[in-house]
Amino acid sequence: MNITANRHKFHYVYRITNLFPVGAERFYVGVRSCDCPPAKDDYWGSSKSLSEAINQQGQIDFAKEILSTWKTREEAVAEEIRLHAEIGVKDNPTYYNKANQTSTGFDSTGLLNSKESNKKRSETMKKFFQESSAAVQKKSETSKQQWKNQEFRKTRSEEMMKSWQDPEFRKTRVKQITDLGVMSRKTYLLTDPNGVNYSFVGGICDGGELKEFAKQNKMDAEMLNSICLGKKIPTEKSKYFGWTGSVVCP
Repeated sequence: MNITANRHKFHYVYRITNLFPVGAERFYVGVRSCDCPPAKDDYWGSSKSLSEAINQQGQIDFAKEILSTWKTREEAVAEEIRLHAEIGVKDNPTYYNKANQTSTGFDSTGLLNSKESNKKRSETMKKFFQESSAAVQKKSETSKQQWKNQEFRKTRSEEMMKSWQDPEFRKTRVKQITDLGVMSRKTYLLTDPNGVNYSFVGGICDGGELKEFAKQNKMDAEMLNSICLGKKIPTEKSKYFGWTGSVVCP
């Protein structure tokens, strides 16, 4: 039993999608344990190839979805195993995953190793994440500067809207949402100033995920709703400057 991982409050399975280029999307399915609500967890996987893609393109081209949440790490890993086997991620060229998770015993966070091997792994991972963090920080600063440009914000928003008009892109995204059994309501799409994409089923009038997201992050739900509906474009003086959004009907 993975005692360390189960000290965390939340355990979930997620999917990250590289949205571009349209028609050639790529995915990553993983498991995660954390102490904050999954929707607020700014974690984008441990895959080196995925991290490189995010660093090169920027998070604006990627979407993270919470597929399921679980009471224990073991249950979450079991679901990851099921999905990996069902999809065949290690042999599927559209997935960044290099191997199928096959057993909770092979989950690296659950292994008991010698002090020497743990220390070596810790040093290796520390170096990897320091390098990745520096690259992400550099990309984040560049992204912030880009989003201050009104023409850039307008262009990126138009690109996203155009993507949703593409039948293949829409088909892929709708399937992802339908797989969760939640395509009965409108889907609200938001992109923050750093280029991080969010998708929510249901707005604020029907007690949907957008309203819950605003509540958890102490944000103005009405403003986020208006941004998605295109009723408001935040100015530089607004705390929501740089946020863009749209709505997709079922």
